[in-house]
Amino acid sequence: MRIYLLVFLIFLSSMFINNMNSIYIPQDNDQYVFPGIIYIDSDGSIYPIDAPIDIINDTYYMLTKDIWAEEILIFRDNIVFDGNNHLLNLSEGITLYSDNFTLKNTYIHVRMSDWGINGRYGYYISLINNTILNSYGAAQFYSSVYIVFANNRVINTTYGFEVYDSINISIENNTFINNLLGGILIEPYTWYYGQQYIHILNNKLINSYITLLTYSDFKYEFPLELIIDNNTIDGKPILFLKNIGNKTFSHEEYGEIIVYNVTNILFKDILVEVNRSALIMISSNNI
Repeated sequence: MRIYLLVFLIFLSSMFINNMNSIYIPQDNDQYVFPGIIYIDSDGSIYPIDAPIDIINDTYYMLTKDIWAEEILIFRDNIVFDGNNHLLNLSEGITLYSDNFTLKNTYIHVRMSDWGINGRYGYYISLINNTILNSYGAAQFYSSVYIVFANNRVINTTYGFEVYDSINISIENNTFINNLLGGILIEPYTWYYGQQYIHILNNKLINSYITLLTYSDFKYEFPLELIIDNNTIDGKPILFLKNIGNKTFSHEEYGEIIVYNVTNILFKDILVEVNRSALIMISSNNI
């Protein structure tokens, strides 16, 4: 019996390795290597000056070669950074000190225990069509407003996409695969004065899950528009219930269950895919 078990475990390991090897990572034979930090300064200048980044139309920065470096710091507002399907192989990821910033078409691998993208106190940050893989975490933001995370792939990370003390977040059409401690984590910012929304739409999670962190006195100065729709975990739909009461759900199978402003809900003979975060309750009772 032990021999059969050993053979089965070896088979599973080989499948995982094959899946890892099948992930496409672009690599230039003549990649740019710099043993330090690359900067895009607030005046738009680039350091070092020979870094393979072209400036197009003043506010559009395009990568022309793979980069192996320690870190990238971005201080300039109102720019687009287009990775042009090249790889950033970094020790400590990209750190943003800018507003109205877009990162797109970029492969990111972080060698150390750090995040692919870090941001604090930012406004209007968009991460679109990027691949973050084999890293500690994909992207992490603190105290930020208006964040878009769309059409990205987060593969083989400890953490996925996380935002703390932030609001007005759109997470749409992403794929999360093998995220040990979750693919999506949100701790909302509850005292922002103005429109407040969180949209989580059309995301595919495999060996991953969603977490929404709240407090017992979870209140909003303005109504929260929370929309969670058409998301799956390991092929099972995530059930999202909002503003309902006095209902029973039975004999169903879900990837995860999230409830917001509901009361007197009975779940009977329900199978949930995720054990770590099977049921998330927000402003709800009698579940």
